[in-house]
Amino acid sequence: MSAARVVSGLTLVSRFLGLVRDAVFAAAFGAGWAASAFTLAFMIPNLFRRLFGEGALSSAFIPVFTEVHRQGDARRASRLAGTVLVATALLLAILVVLGEGIVAGMGLFVDETPRNEAALQLTHIMLPYAVLICGVALMSGLLNVLGHFAAPAAAPIVLNVCIISAVGVGSYVGGLGVETRLTWVAIAVVIAGFLQSGLQWLAVRARGFRIELSLDLRDEAVRRIAVLTGPMVLGLGAVQLNTLADGAIAWLFVPHAGAVMKLYLAQRLYQFPLGVFLIALSTAIYPQFSRMAADRDMDGFGESVVRGLRMALFIGLPASMGLILMREPLVGLLFERGKFVGADTARTASILLYYAGGIWAYGLQMMLARGFYALQDSKTPVRIALLMVALNLTLNLIFVHVLPEPQERGLALATAICAAIQSGWLALLLARRVGRVAWRELAVQAVRVVVATVIMSIACAVVMRWLSPKPSIQVLGVLVAGLGSFAVASWLMRIDELRDLVHLRRG
Repeated sequence: MSAARVVSGLTLVSRFLGLVRDAVFAAAFGAGWAASAFTLAFMIPNLFRRLFGEGALSSAFIPVFTEVHRQGDARRASRLAGTVLVATALLLAILVVLGEGIVAGMGLFVDETPRNEAALQLTHIMLPYAVLICGVALMSGLLNVLGHFAAPAAAPIVLNVCIISAVGVGSYVGGLGVETRLTWVAIAVVIAGFLQSGLQWLAVRARGFRIELSLDLRDEAVRRIAVLTGPMVLGLGAVQLNTLADGAIAWLFVPHAGAVMKLYLAQRLYQFPLGVFLIALSTAIYPQFSRMAADRDMDGFGESVVRGLRMALFIGLPASMGLILMREPLVGLLFERGKFVGADTARTASILLYYAGGIWAYGLQMMLARGFYALQDSKTPVRIALLMVALNLTLNLIFVHVLPEPQERGLALATAICAAIQSGWLALLLARRVGRVAWRELAVQAVRVVVATVIMSIACAVVMRWLSPKPSIQVLGVLVAGLGSFAVASWLMRIDELRDLVHLRRG
């Protein structure tokens, strides 16, 4: 649990700075077409960050590199890391060049409106960030195998600081247009990529490991990583792909000019508990999955999977309900200032309602997918992911046309539905694959957590009824009442995960 503590602590700092970043950005640019243009442009390289920084490349690299590293062949491990790093950089560079060409071509066909031109220009600038962040992801996975979690978890902090600084300087310097200030922020994203890469490289060297840059594609381990990575991009990236689809459909089909920006802010808020706890938990426990799978310890593997799923439910269910209850005061507290007004708050909160309902499912889906990848089975989760992406796109197109204003909340509902279906399907197939997972124990745990969450919800509703309507008072009241009542209910029902969190160790 110490690894999860390090990751969670630094991720908490990063997510907090991320909220500060979004608050500063919203105050400076509001939630109109300009902010939506930047948000849509940033979604494309940011998709690579989420897929590779929190998913596919690391998930493919860790189990294979773990095997090689545990065999004691330091030279082969060094060459393996260097080969994957060089090959990934070359591949992504080619894709970025192709992407730049596609974006340039789109400029010939889309309407020449200020928001379209701004979105294309900002995408041009930020696309190279995809290459840099993939290198960061690879070195982060290597550091996790070596038992170092601090530098990988701190990398997003660099990005947040760079964006906050660019927004601040752009706002301080007088006479700059909106497009110029947004261009400064886009350049800051690319600069952050270089700084993040340098941080990981120095951390690897500090651990006494040397990456031998090479391109030894004949190594069987390299081929295994390549075979695993492609499917994993979809297998772990279903939620991220659905998120990008949400933004694109909102841009094309929702007439409200700020729909993409409001979707983004709602996504950031539901991703806060997801990143601080659930992504951190799955990141920290994944090397353990990989070690047990490599050692063919299937009893220990099944036990670890159940332990991870239990903690994901224990965190995810109350996080979902708590965010639903305090969604409007939370949005108002964080973003309602400057050019972000009350109407923007209400619309963003309505979207957050549906995103928040799926937090528990997102956590389970990530944990279960990593279980398959530790077994070096990428085909099963990718088949499910492809179906979920197709279902999400279908539901998006239906909901965005049939639901009343705000139409973009239907996009959030589709994402949550697909995450719930995907987590259930993965659990069913993993049970068949492993055969040693204590699902009855997990079901009993789920019932207890649901009961504790209901008690928490009642306590929060009562407190909110009697509190001042000021957002700061409402949010603080819900946090105190929610955490206190959930902790007491968990203690009375002897839910072991409460003890694990309190003592920062695994029970």
